[in-house]
Amino acid sequence: MPSTQSKRDLILKSSVTAATVADLNISMEALFDTDLSTVITYEDESDPATARDEKTKYRMTFTNVGGASVGAITLRLVGDPVPASGSGITVTKPVARYEFDPAGRETAVALIGAPAASFERAWRQNVRDRSRTEVVDNVARLDVRVIGENGATVAQTVRSQADGELVLIYEWSNAAGVLVSGSVTLTTTATPGTGYTLGPVRVTDNDPSSAVTRRR
Repeated sequence: MPSTQSKRDLILKSSVTAATVADLNISMEALFDTDLSTVITYEDESDPATARDEKTKYRMTFTNVGGASVGAITLRLVGDPVPASGSGITVTKPVARYEFDPAGRETAVALIGAPAASFERAWRQNVRDRSRTEVVDNVARLDVRVIGENGATVAQTVRSQADGELVLIYEWSNAAGVLVSGSVTLTTTATPGTGYTLGPVRVTDNDPSSAVTRRR
């Protein structure tokens, strides 16, 4: 089967007086095998007044030969190094790459409001100076929601919940068999600059009930 993907790689760099405090490295990839057509849209919600944050929504819709949707996945990726008040730290985004196959179209994206399955991860790791004072709290979040349509159903399996790697497996199928299968992977690491250390990774994973209508 051909592959289709939505991928985002980025580095969010915290600095003070031109010296690196830490790099927050985030990679998200939604990769699927299917003979169906795929429509990919995305929306950048980052604050235009600052280069600090990453807030992007994605939607991949799988359609049959008649153009009807048999399923969709939406993802919302957030990356935000939060400087401590008065620290003088600035944040830039030196690396920010998209990879779409087929090509993605930038437009408004609404997250699936009543998903058949979903998963949320919040990842955090702070950075401390030589006096052990927290100067930055690196934050990454991923919200994944899926739905089956027009007779198709979707199953979600959690393959990995390691501190630095989340892997979710999805499979859409109907009476004829498997239509789409693949994975969503989030990898997150922080690298401190000279004279700085990292605190422990704090991960919160949540698998909300499919019966609950969610914020779009």
